[in-house]
Amino acid sequence: PESYALFLALHQVAKLDDVMLDVGCHGGRHMKALRRRGYRHVWGVDVRPSTDQRVHVGTFEHWLPQMVSRQFNVVFTFGMTIELVPPDFPMCHHLARIATKAVVLIVQETGVPYPRLYPVEFAREGFDMTRYKKLNGNSLFVFERR
Repeated sequence: PESYALFLALHQVAKLDDVMLDVGCHGGRHMKALRRRGYRHVWGVDVRPSTDQRVHVGTFEHWLPQMVSRQFNVVFTFGMTIELVPPDFPMCHHLARIATKAVVLIVQETGVPYPRLYPVEFAREGFDMTRYKKLNGNSLFVFERR
């Protein structure tokens, strides 16, 4: 159900020819599923090595600052990835900086090492929260650029 919620949210904010980034893509399961659904330009970043040529391998702290502002139309993440990044790294700033249209998150809000106030942080970056939904222990956030 959570993957379905992610795909539904992405379908509402992204077009098939949009350039997308999966932050914390792990093995690329969601990237592959999106490509099967017709999305042609799906990239990923993860600390784990991947056989997928479209995955930047390394930490978020390394890759995100190097990415060009507004390089991707839509940036998304699923699961326990960005919640593990220490608060001294401006994660929400970088996600917003590289997205032209939207940021879609499925994250844990409680019981995580570094909880964030996502609506506040993205509002500071010029994004409005257009959707919020509690899922099975996680939460779906959709932020769209004003």
